[in-house]
Amino acid sequence: MSTWISKSALIAVVLSGCVAPGSPPQGAAQGTISFASATGEGIVVAGPAGFCALERTKQVRGEAEFVALSACDRALGFLNGASPAILTATIGPENSADGQPLDGAVLAVYLNGREGRRALSSVADSETVTVHEVMAISEAVFVRLTDSSETEAKQNWRAFMALKGRLLTLSVRSQPQNELTVEAGQRLIRNFVRAMRRANAT
Repeated sequence: MSTWISKSALIAVVLSGCVAPGSPPQGAAQGTISFASATGEGIVVAGPAGFCALERTKQVRGEAEFVALSACDRALGFLNGASPAILTATIGPENSADGQPLDGAVLAVYLNGREGRRALSSVADSETVTVHEVMAISEAVFVRLTDSSETEAKQNWRAFMALKGRLLTLSVRSQPQNELTVEAGQRLIRNFVRAMRRANAT
């Protein structure tokens, strides 16, 4: 197994890729939010169409930085009259992605193991998480999982990617009142990755 998986930067990013179950983020939505960098290579967080970053959710968790995104107009809704999901972006520290190729096969072994499932769990309990799928597509690794620690077991989607030398975790989680289909969740997480790449193109 690649040594980079054991690095604390990855664990911090994985653990921070969640929001508390049943706690939709509140606050004014903005189109994008920027995270500064001492080197000038800051990260811009941008969501897929219909989603905006929430300024009040921006925070630092250890060495990682975190922000949540939700439907831009909660009053109008997004899909079938309801906001379909909560999205989050967690940005690792500078140079956290250096020398760490995102290997789907290696990550699949790690995330299906006890340590990886514990990192993915919202309550840090490996027994609550079932990993359904791990796929590497276009220099990102996508994960579909179910976390039974929530009031109602919901499917979650994660994407691991590197931008400007920093390791990122993006997540998509269904709202309690609106369970995403597998196809809708996969579409959202892939569009989230595309939006991040466009916003940070150099």
